Amino acid sequence: MLYNKQHGAELKRKAARVARLVPLMPRLGPETFRPPIVWGPFDGVDDEGVPLVEDRVMDLSLDRMQLPTRRQLPQPRPQMGPQGGPRPGIPVEVPDKKMRRSKAMDSEPNVVLSVLAHPDDAEFLCAGALIRLAQEHRWQVHIASMTPGDCGSMELPADQIAAIRRQEGARAAGLIGAVYHCLEERDLRVFYAEGPLERVTRLLRQVRPRIVLTHSPADYMLDHEMTSTLTRAAAFGAAVPNFFADRGMPPALPHIPHLYYCDPIEGKDALGRPVEPGFRVDISGVLDTKASMLAAHASQRDWLLKHHGMDQYVQSMRDWGRQRGKEAGVAHAEGFRQHLGHSYPQDNLLGQLLGVV
Repeated sequence: MLYNKQHGAELKRKAARVARLVPLMPRLGPETFRPPIVWGPFDGVDDEGVPLVEDRVMDLSLDRMQLPTRRQLPQPRPQMGPQGGPRPGIPVEVPDKKMRRSKAMDSEPNVVLSVLAHPDDAEFLCAGALIRLAQEHRWQVHIASMTPGDCGSMELPADQIAAIRRQEGARAAGLIGAVYHCLEERDLRVFYAEGPLERVTRLLRQVRPRIVLTHSPADYMLDHEMTSTLTRAAAFGAAVPNFFADRGMPPALPHIPHLYYCDPIEGKDALGRPVEPGFRVDISGVLDTKASMLAAHASQRDWLLKHHGMDQYVQSMRDWGRQRGKEAGVAHAEGFRQHLGHSYPQDNLLGQLLGVV
């Protein structure tokens, strides 16, 4: 490449322009940075809204920097048509775009969907809230299980007990006018994988819930924990139009639904540590209906007695509801935690509808 004075002058002009645009940091010293750098979440909180405190973070010490003065860029002139309006073909921002989105959200039907691992999990953990939403607010209720409970017998083969438990799930849901869905995974083989994630996402886009209930992220068995993870991912992805766009999906949801985690079984994680609910709802007035729904899963009494050493599992449900209720000063209650991570709804819709105790 030939180098001449004209070329050198051009390089100097370019360097001068870059120097005006790029912040210069001559006063930054090695003490300014304190490794290791820990990057936190977007909002400084975890998925349930609990503030996170970082031990060591980067200190950029902006007050030490000498930033150059930036020239304000000229604003582009609007492209006008012959009559003073916008030129045809030029996109124009609609002022009430957010308003129209809000109206579209309000037009969505009032639907609640529980996605839990096995038939009878919803009846044990969250049926009280489902019953109250149906009876007091006329919400549509959908109850889904990841599996048909194919391992829930010591005597019957998998296909027979699965057929029985699908019928029990539909019968229990029918007691409150709800619809039962089985996503046809298999007991002890619920994994976070593309197939089950697609099925949960498809279900959300079909029934279009405003509220989704699922298992606690920490529970006593992996089927519950994997169901929780799958449901969380599907609740986020169901509102993304390009997610599984090539699978013949129903339209994407207009927004991420309100996501709630039920209590883990016995209110503790796999290490026996207590998992406290974020709030409780009073189910005293619908406890008998909840017990009837759980009793519809008649095949499980023998299974739970032989494998879990648990007899009278309907009474166990009542006892757990009484414990949660005692903590809140009511006869019986169910506990929930809301997923409050970045971009999820922040208002407690379930608590607003049913009251928090």
